[in-house]
Amino acid sequence: MHKIPQSGLIFFIAIMSASTVKAATTVDLTLSAAYINDNNITRAELNSDILKDSILNVTADAAYNLKLNNNSSINFNGLLSFNQYQDFDKLSNTRLGLGAKYIIQPDTAYTAPWYTASINIQDWEYDSDMRSGSFFQLSFNYGKRLTDRMELRAGLDIENRDAESVIFDTENKRLFVNLDLKLSDRNTLYTSLSYNDGDIVSSVLSTSPTTLKLASIPWEIDDAFPSTWWSYKLDANTYGLMLGDNYAINSNQSFDISLFYFNSSAYAGSDYSGLITELRYFYRF
Repeated sequence: MHKIPQSGLIFFIAIMSASTVKAATTVDLTLSAAYINDNNITRAELNSDILKDSILNVTADAAYNLKLNNNSSINFNGLLSFNQYQDFDKLSNTRLGLGAKYIIQPDTAYTAPWYTASINIQDWEYDSDMRSGSFFQLSFNYGKRLTDRMELRAGLDIENRDAESVIFDTENKRLFVNLDLKLSDRNTLYTSLSYNDGDIVSSVLSTSPTTLKLASIPWEIDDAFPSTWWSYKLDANTYGLMLGDNYAINSNQSFDISLFYFNSSAYAGSDYSGLITELRYFYRF
């Protein structure tokens, strides 16, 4: 069973305590729980190297919005997330993060665009020591209501991960476009297209033919799997497609289901794809 860091427990208690004073502040609190299935947790190309697993997730979010004027605001947020892998326990992890987002909408007309710039810093603690470390993200987004039922968002994410193992030190840049379609007052259908340029990490059996093809690439024994598994870091292009639906039960609760398909092509010649399915329940205080 994954151990929760003391800092994570303190943060979780702080979030729950804040809910008791929400009426006197503008703090928004959200708890969510999810069942996630990942059919390629090793991010491997060959069937013999592909492992699957299911993940149980619990996440707590807190956000405080500071209005600057009628056209702009700053949003401060905190995150605590627990991920428990069912078969490969050393992939289980706790993520603790803080962030800030600047939002500006120069024109207040209903279909006028808005712009955001945000920064997020997280601490990732894995049962797999080589994966533990810090995560940094800088984002620039554009948003616009196309109609009273359709909303478009697009943006650029710049990400950097600093892990205990150099294999898991990664840098990535991602472009994305999101489209939300409100089918009814309770039901919203959404889709997202993304393109990622940067580092990927794959884990394969030491006897896999892939290790011969990538003989010149640095590798390490992967401590999340038996000692016969190795991990590689490669430079690659990754395309992603997400389809999802959010159904509001009431003003405080909702269910969300999504499918995320990804396909990655490494410059060294290794390609892989996978599908992540998620069912999540939200409760907003």
